[in-house]
Amino acid sequence: TMLGHEELIRNLYYSTRLAREHGFPLRTWVQNDVPGSSFAVPEILARSGIDYYLGGLNTGVGGSLAEPDHGVRPVWWVGPDGSRVLSWVTFHSYAEGFRYGFSFFDNLANLYEKLGRELPALEEAGHPYPELMLLRGFDNHYQGFHVRNLVNQWNATYDTPHFVLSSFEDFMDHMLATYGPESFPEYSGDFGAAWARSRAQTPHTTERIRRSHRNGRAAEALLALAAEVDGDPLPLDDLDFLYNRMLTSDEHTGAGGWPGYFTPEEMDRNNRIHLEYATDAADTADRLLVDGVDRLVQQLPASGDTVVAVNPLGRERDGWCRIQLPPELYGSTFRVVQTESGTEIPFQRIGSDSSIL
Repeated sequence: TMLGHEELIRNLYYSTRLAREHGFPLRTWVQNDVPGSSFAVPEILARSGIDYYLGGLNTGVGGSLAEPDHGVRPVWWVGPDGSRVLSWVTFHSYAEGFRYGFSFFDNLANLYEKLGRELPALEEAGHPYPELMLLRGFDNHYQGFHVRNLVNQWNATYDTPHFVLSSFEDFMDHMLATYGPESFPEYSGDFGAAWARSRAQTPHTTERIRRSHRNGRAAEALLALAAEVDGDPLPLDDLDFLYNRMLTSDEHTGAGGWPGYFTPEEMDRNNRIHLEYATDAADTADRLLVDGVDRLVQQLPASGDTVVAVNPLGRERDGWCRIQLPPELYGSTFRVVQTESGTEIPFQRIGSDSSIL
């Protein structure tokens, strides 16, 4: 995944906010048209009250899962803390239903032929249940009632298999109620980092969005601490804008485009839009980081020429700081001394911008 742990959590904010506003339960998380997902997801979903995970893999980019294979579904996906979420991951892409006879153009004869090919293969793979969930998703396309009509035509013609148009949530509720939670095996780990290679196509966007990841997390931690110290509110609108821009850029259309599918003009427009998202995110994160530091250091007693080094990680660590000094101070003779201990700290001058390291 392109996202960090905190950004994955923020990805749930929009749907949970909508659920609260309109009073409906939020129980399912669908991740569609991506090569895989992060080991952090089960913990995030379970701790957020989400019951089910549906992974509609982009197998054309990342390939299919090797373990578990398509004969072992659903499974409990277990996170690093032991949290688990009942999951179904497609084996033949997010348009898996196409392979079984539910493409845009399939008719009853096509459905019969494809089922005759796929169902025996599924049985040989060890699928133990008479039920099977077929995800039929696709990019920016809608074809009216074609699938509904095909389902009705099949069910009126043949006794088995019987097709039901269902939500994923209803299907998983049925599986749990019918077989019980202990019927499904547990698996843990990551799968599918194939999206990462697309970032090499957009180096400027990638640099800005990664900077916004780092500085955004640090800025929010500093601002939260500053709010406790000075009593002023958090800039929630700015933080919401920051995560909105990061998530929009990190969403799966944020790569370099698809040569041969889009025109060069369309690719250039797409790349410029995502560069703008990443630039907005980086600029906002940089500004919030400065604001957080400024609010905190105003509360520190100091006299004379003073430098403050801020560690937002919440644990002790060693590291170096690069600090730009006023030119007149940089050109003078001085020492860097830790205030509390009196320890003199070695430094190196960097003459290009009056900085010390």
